[in-house]
Amino acid sequence: MNAKIFSIIMLLNSFSTGLIVPILSLLLLDKGITLSQLAIIIGIYSLTTIVIELPSGVFADLYGRKLTFLLSLILTVISFSIILFSNGFIGLAVAIFFYGSGRAFSSGAMDALIMDWYVLTFGKESIHKASVLISVTECIGLAAGAIIGGLLPNLSHNNFPEMGKYDLNVIIKIIFIILAGVFTLLFIHEANDGEPKEKTTLSLHLRSSAAFVKENKTILSVFISIAATGFAFSTLEIYWQPRFQLILNNSSLMWLLGILAFLYFASAMCGNMVIGRLFSKIVGKYNTAYIVAKTMITVCLFTLALQSSAAGFIGMYVLIYFFFGAANVIESVILNEQIPSEKRASILSLNSLVAQAGSLMASATGSIVIYYSTIPVLWGLSATVLLLATGATALGLYRKSKVPV
Repeated sequence: MNAKIFSIIMLLNSFSTGLIVPILSLLLLDKGITLSQLAIIIGIYSLTTIVIELPSGVFADLYGRKLTFLLSLILTVISFSIILFSNGFIGLAVAIFFYGSGRAFSSGAMDALIMDWYVLTFGKESIHKASVLISVTECIGLAAGAIIGGLLPNLSHNNFPEMGKYDLNVIIKIIFIILAGVFTLLFIHEANDGEPKEKTTLSLHLRSSAAFVKENKTILSVFISIAATGFAFSTLEIYWQPRFQLILNNSSLMWLLGILAFLYFASAMCGNMVIGRLFSKIVGKYNTAYIVAKTMITVCLFTLALQSSAAGFIGMYVLIYFFFGAANVIESVILNEQIPSEKRASILSLNSLVAQAGSLMASATGSIVIYYSTIPVLWGLSATVLLLATGATALGLYRKSKVPV
């Protein structure tokens, strides 16, 4: 087991995700739902993830990260198999339930496995290297998948007219998920696979992890920002495709959806890499770097809401993900330095749960705001929420550190 194997599995999985990113909203709309129902569907995804997220992380800590990750892949295959043959709200709601379940089992499992391997092999000082590897590898896979995913609808329409416009994306996604599962099954070996790692129960481990987070002011402060980021990015991810489509007002330029998705993943990867190279210079200043990155996201989101040209939209959208990529690495280091190995998957799942809670709130808010107003107004509201949360996080982190950062 080594970094190359982890990278291959993550590339396969993230590539499969990237295939759907530039067309997800359009895929769901094409399957028979309305723009207002789109927010409800995403809300079902977020609610499902919230309910299952933390128990799945505890399951990973107790019964193995490999088994948990394999379960996530199986649930995702079921989800997109249903989407492939669905037409209407009910079928898509069921599919999204399985998708949210797969997302819950996925979060924390593979990341915890990689993080633990790095710490055991290279020591705790290697946490930032593991964080960069995870972020950069995912961005490469997502970027490659996104640019291919943007081209596949036209290819499908021209060569397979009997299929749905976005069905080829779904079919290829399923194939790559299965490949990721095969590599995981064959090449990932975890001690005591499938056996409890400690003499405890799921409920006891759950209470223990919750108590640990409650007492750790650094983690609590970061979670405030994570929740607000989940809110802001949910509104961005749900509505960027319809908004960009409206700005373009030219169906012949729809291939730009894939290019834009590629660019924002590439931009996030650049943010990962830049902050990775600067790590030796920001030692002891993680809190400040984190707050600056989150503040820049807020500024760019406000500016994006004002854009009416394709060039301006692309520029701000790409910048948002550059600072998002930088913030993610710093955030991962801050959190993982605080988390003991035996609770890592549980608390990383709680991290994802907090983000999904923000996303769920965004789905409910977005459905109402879009009904009465516009996408730019919703993005302005999201930026305000993120700005307020960033201020609260800064107060918590600086008060905790009690030293200049």
